[in-house]
Amino acid sequence: MSEKPGGREVRQEIYIEASPETVFALLTDATEIKKWQAEIVDADPVPGGVFRLAESGGMQIEGHYVEVVPYCKVVFTWGGIGGVAPGQSTVEFLLEPSGTGTLVRLRHYNLPASSFDAHDREWALGGLPKLKAVAEGRDPGGLCLSSQGR
Repeated sequence: MSEKPGGREVRQEIYIEASPETVFALLTDATEIKKWQAEIVDADPVPGGVFRLAESGGMQIEGHYVEVVPYCKVVFTWGGIGGVAPGQSTVEFLLEPSGTGTLVRLRHYNLPASSFDAHDREWALGGLPKLKAVAEGRDPGGLCLSSQGR
């Protein structure tokens, strides 16, 4: 998916004391994604495959996988919450072995200016810390989707 002129971009990174294989599974395997993202997950991690997160209360994120390179890179479209239409923006995770763990670089782009702050905050305070907690074997303190919009 190409970048759209005028779209905003979140860039963050976090070190996780877990292997790239563990982190990759938490981004591509529906059972693993449920541990930190949402109650209901549909994930088919191949280009064009579905990426969908939902909660029983009706909040939903929809997109599709764009690029999947085992243990290195996961890219999917994203939308449906926070003023972002389904599939409007794109999330990219780069996984880099670092010491005994993984450096995770997040890039979330093509965000409308009106939703940038909320997405930046949610990735910093919710998404990445929850991913880290689960990858390191800790309780994430709730699911990402359940905490958004509240």
